[in-house]
Amino acid sequence: MQKFIFFMYDIAIINIVQTNETIRVYIEILNKKKIKGGVEKTFLLNDSYDNKLLKEFIEPYIADTPYYYIALLDRSSEQGAIPTCDKQQARLYKDLSDYQYLCIDSKWLCYSLKADIAAQQKSLGEIGVDFIFSPFVLLRNFFADKVQNEASLYVFLQEDSITIAIFKEGSLMFGDYIDLTLQQEEESLDFQSESIEEEVQESGFDLESIDEGNVIDLDDDLSLNSIEEMDSLDDLEDLDSLDDLDELSPEDQLENNLEEIENEEEELEEESESVEKSSRDFIFFSLIQDSLTHFYKEPRYNSEFIQNAFIADSTKTGKDFKRYLEEELFLSAYVRNIEPELEVCQLVKGELGLL
Repeated sequence: MQKFIFFMYDIAIINIVQTNETIRVYIEILNKKKIKGGVEKTFLLNDSYDNKLLKEFIEPYIADTPYYYIALLDRSSEQGAIPTCDKQQARLYKDLSDYQYLCIDSKWLCYSLKADIAAQQKSLGEIGVDFIFSPFVLLRNFFADKVQNEASLYVFLQEDSITIAIFKEGSLMFGDYIDLTLQQEEESLDFQSESIEEEVQESGFDLESIDEGNVIDLDDDLSLNSIEEMDSLDDLEDLDSLDDLDELSPEDQLENNLEEIENEEEELEEESESVEKSSRDFIFFSLIQDSLTHFYKEPRYNSEFIQNAFIADSTKTGKDFKRYLEEELFLSAYVRNIEPELEVCQLVKGELGLL
């Protein structure tokens, strides 16, 4: 009956991947297992965004066929994977009382907090959700040609999360999911606390010794004469620059000034992007290093030395990221770009027998 349905009607697969800043949607229309069409759209989660926009975008494709499927990539902050499907052994790794879990290949399971799953289902309201896929399953599927080999590190990088797994001969040996939003909030609180403490120490004051009678004197080295000297120097520099400007017409001066401003803005923007990318690369590397160290040191895992790392990158990391893995962790790193919403679609088609 399912084959007959797929033969008679178009199938619409609606794939949704959300981060803190965007919702990316990929809709694929199939007819007789062949791709009839596809469309992508990205919604920015700014002040002007409303869930009605997503609903209005999806509805026409739902209306065109009675057979449609909506799939999400799980973004629960409380999720993970453990290397067993046995309930008794699973307790050694995680208390799954409040979690929804699924056994994969009869070898390992992935889990997610029930409340988080319910919230994601509720987010689409009356439209409903047919599939919610774990990023661990997506990672395994994306590197299906590799996971059957020797023990290797697999990483799925997203803007606000990192999914880390170690597979050997098709079996999961270790899994770790890092919510970067929570990580950044914790680091921000720690940084603020440390900054306040450092400022107090550098000031040289003993907070406990301060009372209402204490008065702090101004720095005697800063005199009115020195301020006047600085002003006079500034005046001389301004006069020199004015002499140079007299040689140009007002129009040329304006054009030159605008060009200089544009060049400076471009340089600052490029420098800012470079610094931001380098900083993000280091954060990714540091968290992966911590996770790998945990795998090596935790006796519950049958750890062995890892030589290869396969990275599914949806963030466009810089060259520093790969260099860190190779030089600091002595890994042979292989980076593949990934569009998660397209990979979610592949998972749906696999579940429906449409591959």
